[in-house]
Amino acid sequence: MQKEDIKLVCVMGKSGVGKQPRIDVLKDIFGFSQLSTGDLFRERMRLYKDLQFQGESSEFWDSENDTFKPDAVLLDLLRTRSQGTFPEDRADSVLLGLKATFYVDNGLFVPDELTNAIFRDAFSKLNFQNAVLDGFPRTIPQFEFLQGLLREHGTSVGFVLQVDWEDDLIVRRATGRRLCRDCGEVHHLMFKPPRDGKYCLKCGGEVYQRTDDGSEEKLRSRLNEFRVKVEPLIAHMREQGIPFASCSGNLEVFTPENLRRQVTDAIGPLVQGEL
Repeated sequence: MQKEDIKLVCVMGKSGVGKQPRIDVLKDIFGFSQLSTGDLFRERMRLYKDLQFQGESSEFWDSENDTFKPDAVLLDLLRTRSQGTFPEDRADSVLLGLKATFYVDNGLFVPDELTNAIFRDAFSKLNFQNAVLDGFPRTIPQFEFLQGLLREHGTSVGFVLQVDWEDDLIVRRATGRRLCRDCGEVHHLMFKPPRDGKYCLKCGGEVYQRTDDGSEEKLRSRLNEFRVKVEPLIAHMREQGIPFASCSGNLEVFTPENLRRQVTDAIGPLVQGEL
C-alpha cells in the first residue's frame, strides 16, 4: 500500500512492552495524532470531576431500569448542581466522563458501548482519520464497531504494528517506568530518564510511578488479561485480512536512530514510500 493512502494505524501489545516509543516513530512518519484509550477516559473523567457535582453519583442511575437516567436529566443535574462552570461546547464529552466515572468508582466493568462512544467522540475531532490507535480496539465487538465507523467514513485500518516481548522481561522493565502527572509523557529510569530523576523531559512536570507498575502481581494480571482478551482479537483481525507487522519491544542499544530503523524495517514490506 502507498504511504499516502494510509489513514489509520493500530499499535497492539502487552502492557509495558514498549508501545509508546514505536507509536512516537509512527506519528512522526505519518504525521498522525495519537488516540490512547486510557488518555481519552482520563480526559473526559477529568471534565466531569472538575465540575464538582454537589450530590451522589447514585442520582444519575435509574435503579428500576438498571441504566442511566436520560441524558437530558443528567445534563440538567450537572448544570444546576455543580460548582464549576458547565462547558456547553463539550456537553457530550462531560456526559461520557460522568458515565465512565460512575463505572470506575463503583468497581464495575466499563461496557464496550461506552468505550466505543468515548472513542468515537475523540476520533470525530480528527475527522475519522490520521490517527495512531493505542488501546483500541481491545475486544472483537470494539473492532467490529471500528470497522463500521471506518466504512461509514470511507477509510480502513492501514496496518497493525504488534510489539512483543517476554513476560518476565516486561515485568522487570516496567518497574522503572515513570509517567508525567501533567502531560502523560512516558519515561524510564534506565532508557529515558526524567530530568534529575523526577521531572518530565517534555513539559517539566513531576513524574510518578503508576501503582500497578510497582506490583509484580498486578503486572502479571495485566499480561494475562492481554492473553485472554486481546490475543483472540488479534487472531480475528488477521482472519479479516488486516495487515500486520511486528517488532520486539526491546533494543540491544536504545537510540532514536535504532528505534526508527526497527520500526521502518518492520513496516517497510507493507508500506511503499519514504519512511
